[in-house]
Amino acid sequence: MTKTTDEAVEWLIDVVQQAIEDGRATADELEDWLLAAMALEDLAQTDEQDAREARAFTAWTRPSATLH
Repeated sequence: MTKTTDEAVEWLIDVVQQAIEDGRATADELEDWLLAAMALEDLAQTDEQDAREARAFTAWTRPSATLH
């Protein structure tokens, strides 16, 4: 995951943990927060895959120094 996404997930985990400890969150809210954390992770993985594919495509399409 990217640093920004890592920080967002860590923040979300802290918020959920504090809400659980304080008894301020309903079960539905906790479920929503956990689903949001999972969605952030999915987005980060997609971003990483897209970046890898873009690098591979760039390397593949880069002109060669030799002619064959």
